[in-house]
Amino acid sequence: MRKYGQSWVLSTCLCLPLCACAGDDVGATSETETSGASATASTTGTGTDTEADTEADTETTTETGTGGEASGRGLPEGVSNWTGEAEINGLTVLVDAGITNTAGDLVATVTLKDDPDNPAGIGAGQYRLTGTHEPSAGLIALAPDDWIMTPDVAIELVGVSAAYDPEAKVISGMLVDYAAGEDNTLAGGPLTIELVDGDGEPTVVGDEAAALADGSQVFVGSMSCTGAARDSETTLVYDGAGGVSGELRLGDPDFVSPLGTFAVTGVHNPSTGGLTLIPGLWLESFDSKLTFFIDGTFDAGSGAFNGDVRTNTSACPPATWESARQ
Repeated sequence: MRKYGQSWVLSTCLCLPLCACAGDDVGATSETETSGASATASTTGTGTDTEADTEADTETTTETGTGGEASGRGLPEGVSNWTGEAEINGLTVLVDAGITNTAGDLVATVTLKDDPDNPAGIGAGQYRLTGTHEPSAGLIALAPDDWIMTPDVAIELVGVSAAYDPEAKVISGMLVDYAAGEDNTLAGGPLTIELVDGDGEPTVVGDEAAALADGSQVFVGSMSCTGAARDSETTLVYDGAGGVSGELRLGDPDFVSPLGTFAVTGVHNPSTGGLTLIPGLWLESFDSKLTFFIDGTFDAGSGAFNGDVRTNTSACPPATWESARQ
């Protein structure tokens, strides 16, 4: 079910407005209406794409943690709790989040709840995410993992693309979902959560020994989920300050029969090697599959970028993304 203006339209599976349909090896197959989002765009209630700027202000503060360089915009280390609200396709939901931060490697739980002033009938749902934080610019990318407590209606697992402002103690950015090949639209919306508690020292900039090369690089490998492995080719451009952008090309199962190419953005921590990619729109598609998240680690020694494929229904086993820099 997706929201158009003030009405709800049922599709072949329950949505709010994010369909949670059964998937295969590349997210779920699009049926009558399947929606997606990236860190750089969202869909309004009328289905029109609008740009949403979620790039972090890279100006750093002079705050300093222990055991490293100036922390810039580092999240509190250890456990912190946050509260606020978000929008999905014009629908407001309340958000509570708990984040465990270990030098920029993130594990989080997010609870989505009805706004009592404008309830949508989801009740409350809680799910787990993992991801990457880069402390000099404050960038955050979280890929959804699995439900801890399912909501009253079946909705998609959604990710987060955001940045932390240590002066305001606020994380702001976007909830992020998926684009389908046949219905290449976006349904994410803005997210703002404020720090409730968490007194850990801010994450500091480390030795950056696990950094991607600045500029463009290509990774070739494969991904799989519930089906056969597919060839992949990922072109990433690293800005040297935690931000990553590029595109991901998939075979069906190889490039003799391509599946398509979609845009990605993401966050890289050059000290831990953490690298979390967030899906955008399909740039070219020959199928109806959904895009997907990747949460992994870059090994500067071997050039490998391996990790997990994350979909809207938590269908993929761990360690199903393998690639190597060419």
